[in-house]
Amino acid sequence: PIFIVVVVVAVNSLFGKSNEIAMQYALVDLVIVVALQMFIGTSGVLSFGHVAFVAVGAWTVGLLTIDPQLKHSLLPNLFPFLYDVSAPWVPAIFIGGLVGGLLALIVAPALMRLNGLQAGIATFALLGLVNQVLTYWSSIGPPSGQSMVGIPSVLNVWITMLFALGAIIVAWLFQRSRPARLLRAAREDGIAAAASGINVVSQRIIAFAVSGVVAGVAGGLFALTNRVVQASQLSIELDR
Repeated sequence: PIFIVVVVVAVNSLFGKSNEIAMQYALVDLVIVVALQMFIGTSGVLSFGHVAFVAVGAWTVGLLTIDPQLKHSLLPNLFPFLYDVSAPWVPAIFIGGLVGGLLALIVAPALMRLNGLQAGIATFALLGLVNQVLTYWSSIGPPSGQSMVGIPSVLNVWITMLFALGAIIVAWLFQRSRPARLLRAAREDGIAAAASGINVVSQRIIAFAVSGVVAGVAGGLFALTNRVVQASQLSIELDR
């Protein structure tokens, strides 16, 4: 997969700037897909909630990278401490990943006890809740219906490719970890796995949190690629 990504990016870069931009968005989507595969592919449990982790990652990176002076005029209702909170774009991306992972870790104990359609509906509800909070809570973002603008232009297709390759490597390493092997066993036969002493819920929580970190990083990449973040962009439409 790493070889294929590098070749595709290199070939597309030969066909002009518009192709590079399209490829950059495709690489962001690739990181989201990798995050989904890390959980859904390993556990067999459907999740719409990962777009929520993408959303909070994008939101976090937006708040951290917009110039503090610009935030005062663009985001008039923010909590006061958020005006002075900032970070360089690289740490901001990883902070966005940590925020996504933290949200996943908080909600996982309840969600990871569910199976099948129940789990899908519950994670969809999580996405809806996060989207509503980002849309209407102007203390952490722009007023309802408006966009978060002023995000700096720092990424290009090659930098985004490096993050995508990093996500692939992280997923490859995770699939060879003990929690992933135990979770795959539970996916194939939950009754036999439980009878063998595997705590299925615990393994799901680990996978959910780790994939939430990768999804949060993808959200940060989306924010820096798009340079405009709006809650309506980070909904079920993105998951499709």
